[in-house]
This record gives sequence, structure tokens and C-alpha cells, in this order.
Amino acid sequence: MRAAEFFAGMGLMRAGLESVGVRTVFANDIDGTKAALYRANWGDDALVVDDIRNLRGDDIPDAEVATASFPCVDMSLAGNLAGLGGAESGLIVEFCRILAEMGERRPQAVIVENVPGFRTVNDGRDFARVVEMIEALGYAVEHVVINAASFVPQSRPRIFLLGVRGSHPALPPPPDAVAARLADVASRGGD
Repeated sequence: MRAAEFFAGMGLMRAGLESVGVRTVFANDIDGTKAALYRANWGDDALVVDDIRNLRGDDIPDAEVATASFPCVDMSLAGNLAGLGGAESGLIVEFCRILAEMGERRPQAVIVENVPGFRTVNDGRDFARVVEMIEALGYAVEHVVINAASFVPQSRPRIFLLGVRGSHPALPPPPDAVAARLADVASRGGD
């Protein structure tokens, strides 16, 4: 399976996907410092350092998964909760444009990641807009919040949207929910 990674940063989405056998064939970020970290971690074979607004659907190689860890600053107090109207977080629209330009070559699945505030900024309208844009491309979309504390010693909750072409994605329960259910069972003596 192949992935195209947008807003790649230093390649954390790639790290997760490659740990389950997904090969990254394209990565993009505009930031030179992040690109240097990406190269140090992964090499240069898939990385395109450019503004996403300059990319076109034809520039993207075939992939079964596309990821977008788009900038979160406008979804937080640091960005005055500007949401999609902000200069950085609004770039998720460009990701959707590229998917549309890919036509029938669109990946089978998309993964969009951001801070949990993405769900509520601007009374949820921005979140709904992104879901609608992805659904308009033929994806059924679900979302889940996962905290990195379920895996590493750092509390870092993130919201993930998963879109699958043609069928509704069946998301497993978040790790926090599984741990809570296990704790409930243990407190009842295994019943």
C-alpha cells in the first residue's frame, strides 16, 4: 500500500503508516526546517518542498492513502480561533482541491489530523465544511479523538477524520475507550 503525505512536517504520519507496512511515495511541506528534519529521518526520495497551493493533482503519484496533518494554529487560541479563515489552517481546502484534481486516481482512503479544537472552532462550522468537502469527493467520513498518552508518555489529543471511498469506515474504539472498558471490568471483579 502507498501513501501521499501532505503537510508532512518531520514525517510523523509516515512513521505511523510505515510501521504497519504502508510505503510513502509522496510527501509535501513548505517549511525548510521541517523538510530538513524529514530528510534526516526519511531521505529525500518522496519529499517535495513547495507551497501546497503550487501543487496539482497530476503532480501526485498513485497512492491508496492520502494524509493531511494541516496547520493547527488557527484552530487554537494562539491563532485567535480564526479556523479555516486563517492563513494556515485554511490550507486544508488546497488538500481537497488536489484530491478533486486527481479525479478517479483519488486515493481509496484519506486521513486528516488536527487538534480537537478543530471540531468546535466557529461553532463547528469549519469542521462540518471540511467533512462536506471530503464527502463531496465520494468519501464516507468518520472521526475519532485519540490521545498520544495511550501510547507514549505525553498527553497530546488529536482528532482524526478517516474517509473511505464508497463505504463507511468502521473505526475501532479509541484506545482510551478500550482502557476505560477494561478498568470497568476489572473494578467489577471480571464480570
